[in-house]
Amino acid sequence: EGGLKVDTVYLMENYRSTTNIVKAAQKIISDGGSSEQSQSASAQAAIRKDMKPMRGKGPKPRVLACADAEEEASTVVRNIQTMIADGTLTPGGESTVAIIYRTNAQSRSIEEECVSRNLPYLVRGNAGTFYSRAEIKDCLCFVRWLYNGRDRNALLRAVRTPSRGIGDVAVGEFLRYCDAADSYYDDEQASAAAKATETATAEEDGGPPVRPRPTPLDYLLSFSDRDGGSDPSLGGGAAAAAAIPSPDNYISKRAMNRFLPLSIQMRRIRSHASERSVSGLLNSIINELNLKAHFDSISKTSEEFADRWGNVVELLSAAANYDGEGPCLPPETGEGTGASSSAAADSPLGQFLDDAALLSDTQSDQEAESESERRVVADLMTIHASKGMEFDAVFLVGNEEGTLPTHRSVAEGDDSIELNEERRLCYVAMTRAKTHLVLTWRKEVTTFFGDAGFRKSYPDRSRFLDALLSGGKKKKKKSKTNKGTRTGDTGAASARRSAGPSSRSEKPGRMEMRRGMPKFGPRTPGPRRRSSSSSSGGYPPPERTTSANRDWTPADRNQVRRREHDRMNGETYLPSANSRQGGAAPPRASGRERDDPRSTSSSSRRRRETPRETNDPKHAAAAAAGGGSNGAA
Repeated sequence: EGGLKVDTVYLMENYRSTTNIVKAAQKIISDGGSSEQSQSASAQAAIRKDMKPMRGKGPKPRVLACADAEEEASTVVRNIQTMIADGTLTPGGESTVAIIYRTNAQSRSIEEECVSRNLPYLVRGNAGTFYSRAEIKDCLCFVRWLYNGRDRNALLRAVRTPSRGIGDVAVGEFLRYCDAADSYYDDEQASAAAKATETATAEEDGGPPVRPRPTPLDYLLSFSDRDGGSDPSLGGGAAAAAAIPSPDNYISKRAMNRFLPLSIQMRRIRSHASERSVSGLLNSIINELNLKAHFDSISKTSEEFADRWGNVVELLSAAANYDGEGPCLPPETGEGTGASSSAAADSPLGQFLDDAALLSDTQSDQEAESESERRVVADLMTIHASKGMEFDAVFLVGNEEGTLPTHRSVAEGDDSIELNEERRLCYVAMTRAKTHLVLTWRKEVTTFFGDAGFRKSYPDRSRFLDALLSGGKKKKKKSKTNKGTRTGDTGAASARRSAGPSSRSEKPGRMEMRRGMPKFGPRTPGPRRRSSSSSSGGYPPPERTTSANRDWTPADRNQVRRREHDRMNGETYLPSANSRQGGAAPPRASGRERDDPRSTSSSSRRRRETPRETNDPKHAAAAAAGGGSNGAA
């Protein structure tokens, strides 16, 4: 009836990571902002500071700076192989090592380096290897089909990417038409060879010319040029078209209406293959087929779309490595498409596809080999996929602004939820390490800007690394003179020290040093005057020197000096005409006025023009003769 009592129990002993790793991670998570959420995170960080690592001190985490992504991948793989060679990591399943990154797109350069240096690796998580991801296959299926028009797997994926209403029935009709056209073409070739044999011997002309059989891509391209007279895709012009049956006999009108737009698009893309580089061809495929909108439509969240598009940009970056070798395919010869010619096989596009196929087939072979030889296998994964796991050595890559934390979280602000989440992700990644932790960052990052191509940016080191290398949260520097008020100090001297060092013209206590000027002290009894606001033209409000006077102009300080001098001598300061703005009435003069030759105020000038009251008869007579009406106050 009284309710349940809930107690919070903190598990303060860490049996996974060494002391140096735990302390380094605590510096990252403790470097929060000033918002309520940051303060709550700081409170949790304070609890983490009391955590007791139980595995000893261990080696210190290392921070490595790399020139770009390729050097970063090379540095990480070389360090892993060095640790294996010196016995730090032992094979046979006893030691584990992980390469952790923020986004899936970062795995491409690491995978390529692992393959080139023969380091077995395994990509954890749902994404799989780089070239096995759906968005990468969607982009490459069109390139594979252009390179080899007989690739049926590329055909089946290309006609459905993006969705254009072509179902299994329409695809079946198209494939039946291709088979029938091949049969007619083979019969036409056989009959042409028989006629050539009758008219000439093989010794005279070397036999009849043999033209390559058109591919399914050639048949598709012929749909957008139905007359066939000028279509080079069929390899034989009008004669070849006459030997091929009409597609209307095999493909329904509805399916033909679906294939016709694809035929027009593929014809434009193929014309670019002999003119543009590999990355340029990929970019034209993405723009022509509007694949970016397709990736957006199949993504469930904005984060998933950003991850997919990041993989596509990384694919374009990989293709850019082959741009220096000229156009991706040789010019069209009118003999159909395909990889039958040696020129196409040696083209930049052929080399790019061969390297991609090598990376796709390597992981399965390495897994079987590593199981038999019990070699050390590097685990590649994102930070999200690494939650709940632990490894003897962890390499956290991509620790620069824009990657970890991401551009989006940085744009949200220092105290934003997104940036605090990035800080927690960094903490999670660091605490996956049991003994060895290495953090790397890139000085140069290549970014894709659409039609403008690739541009290189030079980001700063991650703020998380700054917090780690600077020893935690940055503290404001305190002035050596800011130690409070010492015994015997006046108020102005204490305020002058608290204001910190400043230039001579900005020292608020400079008026005390002037010869003949009184020092500021306790205010003498007298009528208190309330100053008007600055917007109504009143004189500056502070009556005692404080650190706020530091921004005053020299004219303001002279005005305060005159006012304080008059007040100490029992006189009242009269504001000038310029200060009576906004309709404020000037205050009435009170007290005793005396002439001050050093004063330059308007009231002093009026006093100098008026004779002072005196008991001397000569002065009284002169005043009466001059008609003066101003007497003593």
